[in-house]
Amino acid sequence: MADTDYNAILAALVNVVIKRGDAVEFTIPLYDPNSNNDPVDLSVYSRFVAHVKIDSLRDTSVISLDSDSAPEIVQSGHELTFAVTKTKSDVKYGIYVWDVEGIGGPQDPTTLIEGSFEVSQDTARI
Repeated sequence: MADTDYNAILAALVNVVIKRGDAVEFTIPLYDPNSNNDPVDLSVYSRFVAHVKIDSLRDTSVISLDSDSAPEIVQSGHELTFAVTKTKSDVKYGIYVWDVEGIGGPQDPTTLIEGSFEVSQDTARI
């Protein structure tokens, strides 16, 4: 039997930094590293959810985004655009973890994005 490395985790590692209390929008294009970096077909999913948590062991999210609550998450081609309102970003500053799941696809759910999510301190709070 030959030694073979198999990476079953296909989630893109994306680290995000936002400013506390600011409304922000950012877009993440997704490519498949196992398929010549071809764009990921996101049309197979009926819904996308994102959770920002203190750590991966917590059940409660400090920020939650859902494509059912557009424009929080909007899919266009192989890109996901995230809109975080100033109310949602008004959390304690610090470094959190986050992930984004595709729901309703061939493997339900599928983690598409994971990484750190930093909320930096806003010194000019209004």
